[in-house]
Amino acid sequence: MFKPSDLNTGAWIREGQLRQEARVAQRNAAVQKSNLNAWKQYAWELEARNESLLDKCNNAVDKHNHLYDLLKDTNEAGMVAGRGVVVAGYTNNMAMELLRFRFQLMAQLTDGNWNYAGLAFGKLSNRHAQAKQISFEDRQYINLRLLCRMEWFDWCLHNEVMAKFGAMVTAAMLNPTPETAKLRGRRLLDAFVKESSEYHALRERAMNYEESEAVRDAFEQERFDYWNGRIVFGMSKAVEGRPFPSSAETRKLHPDQRFDLHLPAGRLARDFGINIATGDKADCYREGTAALIFLGYGESDGSTWYY
Repeated sequence: MFKPSDLNTGAWIREGQLRQEARVAQRNAAVQKSNLNAWKQYAWELEARNESLLDKCNNAVDKHNHLYDLLKDTNEAGMVAGRGVVVAGYTNNMAMELLRFRFQLMAQLTDGNWNYAGLAFGKLSNRHAQAKQISFEDRQYINLRLLCRMEWFDWCLHNEVMAKFGAMVTAAMLNPTPETAKLRGRRLLDAFVKESSEYHALRERAMNYEESEAVRDAFEQERFDYWNGRIVFGMSKAVEGRPFPSSAETRKLHPDQRFDLHLPAGRLARDFGINIATGDKADCYREGTAALIFLGYGESDGSTWYY
């Protein structure tokens, strides 16, 4: 039979259970509150850290932009510093011109971004990564284009040779001797006058700012069309994987090939057997390519800048 005392006992037990549950819930709430405070603290720390990182990021961006501007300014300053007597891209700093031209060609064969900033700064790490994209055939193309630019430099410098021969002819005409008879031949003089007139007419156009680039481009394209498929490439012993237009290898396939026909002196040597730089008998003006010319950068010649 149910007794009131049993009810009281059950209520007392239940009350104890509820108190225990309340204490557990209270402890859990305290732990959750502590965890919440810890998360809030962590969130504040993350927020502060993010603000610090954002400041560092903004500073890095500012430094990047500053260095990028500095790189462009340095690049432009280098261009200005290389400017002297200009003949359509030939300056008194041919080494720099070739270096810049090489990177312009490399830009055409990769991402195209090398034309803008840092063009002449080939030791940047990303340049090396991009350069690995360039195939062996493209390196041959680059170096043939560089040879054509060297032939342009060679041609631009040729006015001194022309002037020297003109002085030799004048002296031979004023003081004729048997030894200078070869300098007074009518056919040679007619050919020299023709070559000289055409050379100086083209050089005058090349000195004209409005025409200079077109004159140079036409000259180089004519030379490229002449050499493309005719020149034979050798492999550099100094730099692994560097092909270069080789006069020696070309002569193995084309024994009669000449490498000076871009110059009046080369054509006159071919037609009259005379070196107009010295006045001596000669079969050619120069046996090798225009890469043999010195560029004013230490003792380096044009072949230094092949890729």
